[in-house]
Amino acid sequence: DDLSYEPARLVYDAVRFLAGNDVPLDAVLLTRELQQRGELETVGGVLGLNSFTDAATSGANAKYYAECVARSARERRQSMAVVKAYQELSSAEADHDGVCADLVAELQAANAMSARKREARLASEILWDCLDADSATSFISTGYQNLDALHGGGLSTKSMTVIGAAPSIGKSQLANNLAVRMARDGSPARVLFVSLEMGEAELMCRFVALCGEMMLGTAKTIFHKRAHGHTIQKYGWQFEQGAKRVNELPLRMTFGSLDADGLRELAARYSGRFDVMIVDYLRR
Repeated sequence: DDLSYEPARLVYDAVRFLAGNDVPLDAVLLTRELQQRGELETVGGVLGLNSFTDAATSGANAKYYAECVARSARERRQSMAVVKAYQELSSAEADHDGVCADLVAELQAANAMSARKREARLASEILWDCLDADSATSFISTGYQNLDALHGGGLSTKSMTVIGAAPSIGKSQLANNLAVRMARDGSPARVLFVSLEMGEAELMCRFVALCGEMMLGTAKTIFHKRAHGHTIQKYGWQFEQGAKRVNELPLRMTFGSLDADGLRELAARYSGRFDVMIVDYLRR
């Protein structure tokens, strides 16, 4: 459980099994054991297994490696315990004493700090201080009930939420949906959408498609045909309704190329005028 990387966990379990049964440990026998378990492909096949053996250049450092894994595992468990407690305490029906006691037990079990009760309780007191400082924080609904529940009632007005994923997986589409939902179905919120990637026409087409409940490709076709003076019959009314709904939303857009400092200045400039600022997207 201390290994967060699944292939590493599978290899470790197989190694422990072989060692516990007095089986000589080498790459051939380890490969066969993983094959019999049906786990060889999960670890990346023979090449993936070789990457583990190549990385372990010397058994002399095994103790140090194990200490690094244990330390990372303790820190991960500590972080997860605090986040879990924070989310539970954000609920109006939370059993504060019970949550606090569970947090103390989790921290002690993870050995993330001294097991002495006084120091463990100090950790819970720090969490309480954070919650007291955050007691005035309000939450803004995302328009998605499950997402609101995951964040303890919505997005906190005093925090930044970062959505990360692989390229072309739908981050921008999610950001577009959140902007419309939060402005229309949420609190509703006044939303400032900062596009660092798309131009005005592209972004407007996306919002019109969402509000007009039409395919994005259709919205783009109508937009470009109208720009060239063509009269649109099919889906034209639907496009008009979508554009009207976008204009009625408390949603504003800005475009450009901004770095982190530029975004901070933008947020400070519009502070109080908008409830949420959505940025699509930050690149490394």
